Amino acid sequence: HMRFETLVSVAGGKIQACRVPTAASQPVTIKVRVDATKASGRVNGGAQAATNNGPVGKAWKSGWVRKGHRSSVGTVRVPRGAAYALTAGIGAGQMGDGGSFKTASIRTCH
Repeated sequence: HMRFETLVSVAGGKIQACRVPTAASQPVTIKVRVDATKASGRVNGGAQAATNNGPVGKAWKSGWVRKGHRSSVGTVRVPRGAAYALTAGIGAGQMGDGGSFKTASIRTCH
């Protein structure tokens, strides 16, 4: 049972994440999902590693998740170092929200 925490919430839909412990020499592995179990309608989310200069590496996108459902769990790898963070956002049609999150502040998955 993975212990996800909510990063951003819109219209009752949430983008959630947890951190998988990895060796110090490896990128930080973040598991992400969209939880629409209490959403008022369909939502979609995404996450990606980023620096102040913009996105880095491969993005994860949930696609549309119907209310009452959860997306499958995706993986984002964030390079180590103070310059890097996880950006995550969630949208519901015309409205959305997002943020930037230091990987160390994201709870571990277990």
